[in-house]
Amino acid sequence: VGAAATGWTLDRDSLHEAIATLWIAYAQFLQGAKQFKSATEAFEQAVECPIASTVGRVWLEYARFLEERNKLRTAQQVYLRALVKVSPTSSTHETLPGAM
Repeated sequence: VGAAATGWTLDRDSLHEAIATLWIAYAQFLQGAKQFKSATEAFEQAVECPIASTVGRVWLEYARFLEERNKLRTAQQVYLRALVKVSPTSSTHETLPGAM
């Protein structure tokens, strides 16, 4: 059943945000279950996802997760990867701290 058949319509940005939210929720679920390696793998899959990786919030949550785990070098690498991956023209991106 398509979105039109159910009366639901999603624009591109809303769809990207919804997919990003699912990835983040899954990673946070794993983090809450103390499955940190699996949470890291989920975040990595999220930033490799062609849709979720365009949403700045995914990168920001991943970097913050790494900072909380005291993985500062890896967090820095995630921030730098985000700067390359997230297009400044995309309306789904979130400005990273200090980028203004």
